[in-house]
Amino acid sequence: MSRTRYQHLVAGGLLTVAVLVSLTMPVPTRAAQTKSAKTELVAFDTSPFPYAGQPPGQDKPFWDVEQDGRRGHSSPRGGVYWEDATYSDRRVLLHIPRGFNPSLPAVMIVYLHGNMANLEGVVHRHQQVPRQVSESGLNAVLVAPQFAVNALDSSAGRFYEAGHFRSFVEEAGVRLARLNGDPRARTAIESLQALMHPGAVPIVPGVSMRLGRAHREAVVRQDRHGRCAIAYSCLPRSRWMMPEKSVRPSPQALCKP
Repeated sequence: MSRTRYQHLVAGGLLTVAVLVSLTMPVPTRAAQTKSAKTELVAFDTSPFPYAGQPPGQDKPFWDVEQDGRRGHSSPRGGVYWEDATYSDRRVLLHIPRGFNPSLPAVMIVYLHGNMANLEGVVHRHQQVPRQVSESGLNAVLVAPQFAVNALDSSAGRFYEAGHFRSFVEEAGVRLARLNGDPRARTAIESLQALMHPGAVPIVPGVSMRLGRAHREAVVRQDRHGRCAIAYSCLPRSRWMMPEKSVRPSPQALCKP
């Protein structure tokens, strides 16, 4: 797939993250919008890897190969991948676009990269996901955790564990607030709702899609200005998903003024 084609697919997918954010969310009244984009690779305590458990539905532990003191995981499509080279990167790519305004409704995009990817070379430089978020018109921040590095493996690591993704989102909020640097915005950023975006799946506006087993369905419609999207959704209630009942947010809900 060409670089331009992939960027178009990812850009289309980003339209799906325009979700309704509660207008009652605590926001500081004086927090200023960012004057310049801020991007950083940060090692997380709650990263998906390293992982040492047993994946759901499997009859063997994640580390099922050992050779010369190295632990490995056998992937059905990629063969054996070693812990030190593939499953030890704790870093997460954080991005706050220029003009992000924590005083307005906002969302945290948790971008789940596909196979054969790494944060620096693929997500940042090749796919240019931070740039696409910046140019999307969404009042949103980006969080992209590293999963298996450059591998044909979709293992979720510690995200398999109950409650771990919640902890990851909470840590992401704290680190994004630190990256932003404005103490007046800390509460708003740490309270952001988060929506998982499957980066390897192309999404086209106006087409029904599924965001995963925990979600139901979201149908995306482009607004009349072509800048943002409205999500008509019915999703379980949680911090990182939309409300249970169907919602019809204003086209301007997440669009920058």
